[in-house]
Amino acid sequence: MPYKYIDVEVSSKDFTDLKRTIDIFAKFIEALSGKIKSCNFNRYGKTRLSIRINSDESGIEKMVLSKAQELQRVGEIINFTREVKDWREPEFVVNAHELGTACAQELRRLFECNSNVYQAFQGRRDHFMGHFVLSMLNHAGFNITPIWSILRETPLREEITEKFEEMTNQCARIIKERLTEPPGASFLERFVHSFINCTAPDTEGVVMTWLLHASLWELIGDTWKTKELTEYAGTNREKLNQNLQLRRERIESSQKRNEYTTNVIDKRRSLYVPDAEPNPLTLCETIALLISRFRRKLMLCVRDRSR
Repeated sequence: MPYKYIDVEVSSKDFTDLKRTIDIFAKFIEALSGKIKSCNFNRYGKTRLSIRINSDESGIEKMVLSKAQELQRVGEIINFTREVKDWREPEFVVNAHELGTACAQELRRLFECNSNVYQAFQGRRDHFMGHFVLSMLNHAGFNITPIWSILRETPLREEITEKFEEMTNQCARIIKERLTEPPGASFLERFVHSFINCTAPDTEGVVMTWLLHASLWELIGDTWKTKELTEYAGTNREKLNQNLQLRRERIESSQKRNEYTTNVIDKRRSLYVPDAEPNPLTLCETIALLISRFRRKLMLCVRDRSR
């Protein structure tokens, strides 16, 4: 049985409140305890939450609608769709949203234990989330070098630094536990998008810009490493050939990922917007395509220099 989802409308105040949004999602999940295999949620617009569940239980749709009616009756939600629909996405998108939701739930739990850190989050949400995502990914095993000029202008308060690192490490553990193989670029973009969407969607532009800057400047730096390697190749020709072969394989892998990302975007548009003009790319999709195009140009530059 495919994933199911129901859209619910909440107040604009609850929609922007990380704790309230996750608590509403949790009430659906608790009501279906023991009857679902996995779950996730996403925010849309200014007041809409999409609650998604994966279950083989017969009659699960009635249970979901019953819980929605109960929450509306007590004033937890304003309204909901009267139909539970199928949510169909590629497996890597499903896995990314499940992981993003799980990390958001963990962050919500950690905020309850660390009020000072929560106050810092409330004070400057975009800078906080920028630091948090970078630190979380690095603790999870990725290698992202933050741009010094950004970090200089947006330092964390010293009194929360230690707790902050503990919290990012806790979320990183969830990532490491669930990832069984190196994630592709498309999975990683969907995961970061989902995590931000479930916690502080208004900060996505800042966080993605920070990640984009780090990625682009690292790619530019790699072109110099290749040039230096080529100049001093006379002393170690075998090592040079091995490195060049690895780079060729990365170029081919990157091209395949780029083609796959484009196909997924085109497929989603044709699936959800039939007989209509194409929608403009979302911020995350735009950044993903920009990185793909920039990476391709840099890789071609690397390949030309290595000849």
